[in-house]
Amino acid sequence: MFEKSNASNASYVPTQYQLAKISMGKGNTDDAATRIQNILTRLNPDANFRQYSIDLGNQVYNKYIVE
Repeated sequence: MFEKSNASNASYVPTQYQLAKISMGKGNTDDAATRIQNILTRLNPDANFRQYSIDLGNQVYNKYIVE
């Protein structure tokens, strides 16, 4: 479902955020990090999704530290 939404509108922040969460859940931290970076630097998220993305980014960062 998210992949179809992503194909139709790759700049929709909620979809990108959910895909980043899915990537994290699957252990694909590189993809999650790329999506989070894209959200924060290119997509201009609202305050809520900015904070969600920062929080998820911290999880990615912590995962890299552990590895």
